[in-house]
Amino acid sequence: MRNLFKIIAILGAVILLVSSVYFVFFMDSEEHTPNDKENDQSDDNQDGNEDKQNDTDNNGEQDQFKEFVHTVFIEEGTGTWCKNCPNVAGILHELYESGDYNFYYVSMIEDKNTKAKERLEDDYNIYGYPTAFIDGGYKVISSGLEPKSVFADAIEDAESREVPEIRVTVEAIYNNNTEKLTTNVLVESNESDNYDGHLRVYLTEKVSQWVNPFKADDGKTKPYHFGFLDYIIDKDISMDVKGNLTETKEIDLSGLDSEEVMIIAVVFSSESVKKESYPQDNKGEFDAYYADATDATELVEGGNLPPTIGLTLPELGKVHISGNPLFKTFFGNTILIGKTTIKATAEDDEKVEKVEFYIDSELVYEDEDEPYEYSFRKIDSLKHILRSRSIRIVAYDTEGKTSTAQFDVIAIFL
Repeated sequence: MRNLFKIIAILGAVILLVSSVYFVFFMDSEEHTPNDKENDQSDDNQDGNEDKQNDTDNNGEQDQFKEFVHTVFIEEGTGTWCKNCPNVAGILHELYESGDYNFYYVSMIEDKNTKAKERLEDDYNIYGYPTAFIDGGYKVISSGLEPKSVFADAIEDAESREVPEIRVTVEAIYNNNTEKLTTNVLVESNESDNYDGHLRVYLTEKVSQWVNPFKADDGKTKPYHFGFLDYIIDKDISMDVKGNLTETKEIDLSGLDSEEVMIIAVVFSSESVKKESYPQDNKGEFDAYYADATDATELVEGGNLPPTIGLTLPELGKVHISGNPLFKTFFGNTILIGKTTIKATAEDDEKVEKVEFYIDSELVYEDEDEPYEYSFRKIDSLKHILRSRSIRIVAYDTEGKTSTAQFDVIAIFL
């Protein structure tokens, strides 16, 4: 019996000891679960994230700048008399429309706009036409015979170049009642030094009112896009360290279709680099001021645009006999001998209403259906047998918007 009590006492002590160990282990497990380490790390990470968030808040402007990709700007030196210019006009617009390249461009038509001519001659010392000045002269392509790949490579090279941390933002407000355009420009700097530059805001037409009647190598006439009209703003600017500035300008837009307007704002560096406008022969040296930042806006996104017009016949710069182009002329004149049919093409985003044909400012024919053509053969008197004639072709869409192609010929009627 006594042994039984001893056994029971020992068993009780063992049970008490096991219970105590279990209790201690259980309580310790509750306070320090396997997830406690993760929770501790989570707390540490939370504190760290808060610190990082504070850093982001403090340096938010810098991070914002780093998110922006440099937008390239191109000025195309061109003229309506230039035979090779349609090639470049077509290439630039194909690249632009593809959406694969981050750039804006403007057509500086030297024979139609005095300020365009001054920009090309005084600032770029242009040597020949066509010439594309990429990012203010960082790259220069002075030929109308280069393939599209040359322009694409130059744009990509300019896009990836090192630029100051400068950002420009442009917005435009148009009042339909007063026909006034208000342009607001914000320029911001994230530079650690003061920044000096030059701000130009270009007023352009999406489809230019001026047309180059010559055909490109693919046999088609290429309309000018983003034809330069005027500078809205053209001035030197200066900003303090990590500073900014705003510019506002109101102009009268009467006489222009707001649906056709595109505004391009560009900040050029104040530091110059020696470049050549005809780099293949190291000719046409000029001081290049690179484009550091570019932005653009439309007054009406996707608005109705005017029709585009092209010329099929005559072929400019050739001798024609009875309407057949035979050979090129020495001085580039277009000579018509005998009856010639003037043939035009016209396209529109909606519908072409009609095409008008003018000779020496006199309306001689209207054509409402394709093919658009007019037989040029009338002789008023003997003095008109050999003379220079001015021919103008005007295309209209259903809203009355127009595009015009004009050229001169020497007419010899038998």
